[in-house]
Amino acid sequence: MTPNYQSVTEEKARRWSNLFFNKCTLFGLLGLFLFGYTPTHAQVVISEVFADGSFELKNTGTDNTDISGYWICNFPAYRALNTLTIDCGDLDLSAGEAVTFSTPDFFKSDDDELGLYSRGGTFGVPDNIVSYVDWGTSGGGRSGVAMTKGIWDGNAVASFLVGQSIKVSGDGSEASDWGLNESPSKCATIGAPADQVVNARYRVTFNAAWSAATHPTDFPSNPHFSGLIGLTHNNSVKLFETGQLASAGIVSMAETGSKSPLTSEIQSLITSGSGGELLSGGGISNSPGSVSFEFDISSSHPLVSLTSMIAPSPDWFVAVRDVDLYANNAWVNSASIEVSNYDSGSDSGASFASANQATDPRENITTITDGPLVVNGSIPSMGTITFTRIDMDTMCTAMGGTLTGGPFTFCVDGERDTIAAGSITLSGNSGANNRWVVTDDAGNILGLPMMPSMVNFDDAGPGVCFVWNLAFEDGLTGLAAGNNVSQLSGCFNLSNSIMVTRNEPQGGTLTGGPFTFCVDGEADNIPAGSITLSGNSGANNRWVVTDDAGNILGLPAMPSMVNFDDAGPGVCFVWNLAFEDGLTGLVAGNNVSQLSGCFNLSNSIMVMRNEPQGGTLAGGPFTFCVDGEPDNIPTGGITLTGNTGGNSQWVITDEAGTI
Repeated sequence: MTPNYQSVTEEKARRWSNLFFNKCTLFGLLGLFLFGYTPTHAQVVISEVFADGSFELKNTGTDNTDISGYWICNFPAYRALNTLTIDCGDLDLSAGEAVTFSTPDFFKSDDDELGLYSRGGTFGVPDNIVSYVDWGTSGGGRSGVAMTKGIWDGNAVASFLVGQSIKVSGDGSEASDWGLNESPSKCATIGAPADQVVNARYRVTFNAAWSAATHPTDFPSNPHFSGLIGLTHNNSVKLFETGQLASAGIVSMAETGSKSPLTSEIQSLITSGSGGELLSGGGISNSPGSVSFEFDISSSHPLVSLTSMIAPSPDWFVAVRDVDLYANNAWVNSASIEVSNYDSGSDSGASFASANQATDPRENITTITDGPLVVNGSIPSMGTITFTRIDMDTMCTAMGGTLTGGPFTFCVDGERDTIAAGSITLSGNSGANNRWVVTDDAGNILGLPMMPSMVNFDDAGPGVCFVWNLAFEDGLTGLAAGNNVSQLSGCFNLSNSIMVTRNEPQGGTLTGGPFTFCVDGEADNIPAGSITLSGNSGANNRWVVTDDAGNILGLPAMPSMVNFDDAGPGVCFVWNLAFEDGLTGLVAGNNVSQLSGCFNLSNSIMVMRNEPQGGTLAGGPFTFCVDGEPDNIPTGGITLTGNTGGNSQWVITDEAGTI
């Protein structure tokens, strides 16, 4: 049974039309007719089915059972248990123990079936099926095999909804043994007894995303994070709390990056019994970057809290708090959490490089919601902290490895932008599977390319993304474009990331003008504020004045600073040029066609510079006698040459210039 069919009715019809199934059903019904229904009891049974695609198996016998060779069936789909994601428990079940598997999209909660087989390849043989349940409507694809075995009565359990489950009470061989669970709790009965202390070992990796591209406002020249410090603890204590005053250790860590006196405070918590282990690791000398270390943890102190100073800053820090690695009495294989950003309340500085401004009296710890970390009304992710279990109990030895190369910067301009093959190298990775992953700065998966060189980053538009290598074992779930890396579940580990910045500068829109001046020896300037610029973006902007052929005449700080009278007659244009660092060719005397880099020009404002010329008259002088007779200059007696201008007019004045 898969979700590929159009309806439950069509699915059931398909089941019954299957020739192999008809034969199995006929055999099962014949067996029932001849011998009657006699239930048998299996040692390992399907004990609960959850609407989210998970199911639980339980060892109801008295002996240990290794189920690594077992299969789960939803006809006609079959999956080996050792390839599935385990939410909690393991494949070696002691008497009374259970294990929960996650199988998204493997079955539907309204009408489907599950069959458990002790071996694969012979699913029509009744001896191999050990447990079965059918819900919604009767007649599942393997119900006949289960009925022949005597582990199913041919009826169906009622369907269930999201947030519910069906749970067995009894041996599960009859539909009446199953009931609806309105408030299911996965893994509630799985793991060590609550009073038994169990240990595990984890690797923690801090992948910092903080960069000039992700947080451009007032970005410092030396972005880094102090050494990680925290502890494992129980729920009776917190390393810090928002709305409460910070301890001296938290203040020192947040203001200077020092681990003292926070280390002493943590040791006191450990001595009191509320803390388990001191966690202390390296920092990140240049963000973005990553750092890892390993630690031991006990189920008596299953929570983890870690901090690191945002440096430089007045008193800001990142942290994860109260991360539970022993959920429902079972160790979590891996977890990835986005760090949160806090203000310790001890310094009133407003920017990364602010001078010390002690807050007096001190204020409570708060979550940062304003200041230079904010971009367009929200704070992009500063990074993630990932916990991966590495002890022998889980055999999760996947290592994402180390990536070298980059960072890379591209211009979104309609031209294909790819990372050259071989520009990113991967070393130190291990695991059954490896996959390249491209995410945005919040950890959302944008793509899963075969190689980084196959990605056309121009198609993604402007922004920042990261390239990772993901190493993982079989059974990983959540690896899909559109998901967040925090949704990955299974045995996996991410490498460090390589940042790719995609710039798309916009020259914007100019309004104002056109302007016309007369070249007459008097200064001609565009009045300040007569040209307005809007909609521009990019790391840099520059005013540019060109002639009508695109030759750069000047690069003024403002258009109002240009004396257009000095340029002589002609036509010129005023532009705004938006560009990223690295632009070449922006020099007076060059043509704009010689610009090279990532840039964009606004529309232009035209400036006309007129210089009319009256020309030269030849002829005369002329002398006339005022005697009552007409006196005219003969036609052609005066010739005009060298005159220019939009208009011409003959003018006669007296010796005082009066027209």
